[in-house]
This record gives sequence, C-alpha cells and structure tokens, in this order.
Amino acid sequence: MKLAYLLYLDVEKYDGVTNKVVTQIETWVNQGNEVALFCIVPKLPSTQTSLARISSITTIIEEEKVLGASAGLLAGWFKSDKVQKLLINKLAAYNPDLVYYRNTAYSSTIRHINKRFITVCEINTLEQAEYKLQRFNSVKYLFRYLHYTLLHRFAFNEVNGVVGVTHEITDQIKKSGYKSHTAVVPNSINVSDYLKPKTIEGSPSQIPKLVFIGTPGMSWHGVDRIIKIAESTLSQLEFHIIGYSKGDFDNPPPNVKFYGVLPSGETYKVISTCHIGIGTMALFRKEMEEACPLKVRECLSYGLPMILGYEDTAFITDSATRKANYPDYVLKLSNQEEITQEDVNKVVDFCYKYRDTQLTFEDVAPFIDVHLLETKRLEFLKRVYGSTRG
Repeated sequence: MKLAYLLYLDVEKYDGVTNKVVTQIETWVNQGNEVALFCIVPKLPSTQTSLARISSITTIIEEEKVLGASAGLLAGWFKSDKVQKLLINKLAAYNPDLVYYRNTAYSSTIRHINKRFITVCEINTLEQAEYKLQRFNSVKYLFRYLHYTLLHRFAFNEVNGVVGVTHEITDQIKKSGYKSHTAVVPNSINVSDYLKPKTIEGSPSQIPKLVFIGTPGMSWHGVDRIIKIAESTLSQLEFHIIGYSKGDFDNPPPNVKFYGVLPSGETYKVISTCHIGIGTMALFRKEMEEACPLKVRECLSYGLPMILGYEDTAFITDSATRKANYPDYVLKLSNQEEITQEDVNKVVDFCYKYRDTQLTFEDVAPFIDVHLLETKRLEFLKRVYGSTRG
C-alpha cells in the first residue's frame, strides 16, 4: 500500500511519541509498503529528533502564527490557512491509497482531508474525560476542552476507520454513534532497540529501587499515590521519579529522588540503576480503567518487572470481558484513590521477589513488540482500503 502518515505534534517536546511514530513507519516500510510522513509542528525543530531516521520521507510544515504564537486550534477556522492548502496540495501530489493520522483537534484541515482521502484515525485516550480534567490547568487547556465539546460530534463523520489503542476507547467511539470500521491495536515498541543489562551497583541484598517516568500536570500519573507508598516503606524501598521535581510536592519522604525532565539518554542511565518499573497509578482520575503507556513499554523493554495501577491492553486476553492474564513479572494494583496496607505489602513483597530479575526479549516481545502489533494494524488498514474502494 501507499500510505501517508499525518502527525500534528511538537516533535521536540514529545520525542517519545515521535519515536513511536517513526518506529511504526519503519515497520510499515520493512513490510513492503511505501510511506511518507507529513508532520505539522508549532515550530521547526532546533535539535535533532527521532525524525532524523526517516528524514528522506518526511515533510515538515510549520504552523502559522497568531500574534507571534502558534495558531493551533484557530488555524483553518477563523482565518485563511496557508498551511491547510500547502498540506492538502502535498498530500494530493503524493496521492496515497490511505491517510493515517493520530487524532488531533478537529479543524477544517481535517475535514477537507477526510472528504478527499480514505482516512484512518488513531485515538490514544478518552478525550472528553482527559480534556475535562485538565480544563482549568491553563487558558490553552480550557480552550481545548471548549473546542472539543463544541466540535467533537463532527470529528469522525467522514473517517473511514478508527484505531483505538485500548478497548475502552474503541467502545466509546462506537457508543458515540460511529458505524464504520474499528480496531484495537495497543501501543508498541521495538523491543530489540532497548534490551540492555542493568548496571546496578552494590550487593544483591540492597534495597530495591523503583523508577517512574511521567510528565508534570498529568494528575492521572498518580505520583502522589507513589509517594504515599514511599512514606510507608522508608527503610524498605527507594523511589526514583523522572519528569517531576521535588518542588512539585509538599515534604516528600527521603526515600524518593526526583530528576525533573531528562533527555532519553539520561533517562536510561537512571532506569539502568533500578530494579522495578512503575506505570500509571491514578487512571481513575480521567474515568479510565485501561491504558497502554509508552513509558511502561520502555521499562519492560529495558528488562524491568512492572507495577501497574490500571488494566494494560497488552495483557487482555478476552476483548468481550476485558479479562487480563498478567505474567508473574507484573504486579497489578487496584485503580482507586486509596492506598491500603495490603497494597503496600504487595509492593514490598513483589519488589524483593523480582529485585534481581532481568526480563528477556522472549518475556516481553509477545505482548508489546512493534513487529507483531504493526502487522495487525496494517491488516486493518488493508481491510478499510479494500472495503472503501469496493
């Protein structure tokens, strides 16, 4: 197939997502498809990003500015949008069989693309719940929530297929009245790019070290719940938090170390000194039970056993009942506000049991490897294309 991948993203700020997209595209190409990436950015990258790996098939277009700032949601609705015309002309010149895009704010640009091309949209969250939760964080988030509330009903009217990264997301799309093709394909990672031995210093009897990677302002990450566990395990466990600073919390306990935001190379240096990874711990705050975070996949690929506070799509074995079958190296905690003493005991026991465990490719690849999951996605794209072309 001849595929166009459309991406609206600050590729410097969100290089983890950028890397996911690049890995997807590399896999599609390796499976015999012709692919081009069309990337709309708020500003041109000033440093090298993951896009460098596919620069020969990438077109980067900078958004227009309004009063010196990115037009963002305004572009294409409240003024003439040169970017819209440029993008659609470039897509038309490429003439793809299908346009695949990560869901973005609905705009006239997306409307025109959906009308002109066969399209499949990827959705990565329960958008209404997330936008509602963040609406008072800033004026930008409030405007995003209002924009979504007013226009989301039109977003999928002319989309030929929808890929949800979880069953929960796909269910919501169906309940909203969407009648066309849907599929569930969780986030994936190229496991072989990550597997490296741990470089933990000290004796095997040392206190287990746990690592969490997150982003400030996202309360569903549940770092406050991790800190509660830390407060109950002062002499038993040591916690390393990447993405947050000590000043983000009031009087955190001494067994928690904060690193702030780190580049990927520095992130690995921290991960490699830890025994156990921690995933999202408060997904209930945006009314969700199920997720498939990229950071969890990174930790698994680095060989770390995991503690999760949600249902991970990778381990769900029955799509109808959402029954999950977790391997022994994953500890699943409840998705609720309270941290019980039973939860704390489970965490301590798990950490000491798996402190010296290094997961292998064979352990994690069947659940999260890009080659398996992108094959499933490509099969879906072919079905959508075939049924739409008749």
